[in-house]
Amino acid sequence: MSTRAQVAIEMKDGSIQSIYNHSGGYIHGGLGEMLAKHYQDREKVEKLISMGSASYITEEIGEEKNDFDKRDLNCSCFYHRDRDEELVIGKYLSKVEWELDFQNDIMIEWCYLFTQEDKWEVYNPARTMFDLETAINGGYDE
Repeated sequence: MSTRAQVAIEMKDGSIQSIYNHSGGYIHGGLGEMLAKHYQDREKVEKLISMGSASYITEEIGEEKNDFDKRDLNCSCFYHRDRDEELVIGKYLSKVEWELDFQNDIMIEWCYLFTQEDKWEVYNPARTMFDLETAINGGYDE
């Protein structure tokens, strides 16, 4: 069973862009730690979001197509680039609009937001927000 998540970036104008991530979305040993460790640079986070929805995200976005049927598990796998599906990026005018959208989405368990201050926040399944570093370091148990 997959642990679905949403990964989003808060743009400098306050708007939000987000993508769906299908598996490994939990904090510890999953997407949360991956983002905290390997996606601290705004430019890299913007590149990640520009790829659209993902099957899974690793430390490397990758430049080449990652054959979906013969996947390189060390490279992120995106539905648009790697399966030739439609590019899907959620766009919201504000953080409030984005929060309202995911609050009722029972398929998404974790939501990660790269803020205007270049810090990660995480929303747990109960939709409570935590600083991602605090959550990783014991501030929240899954």
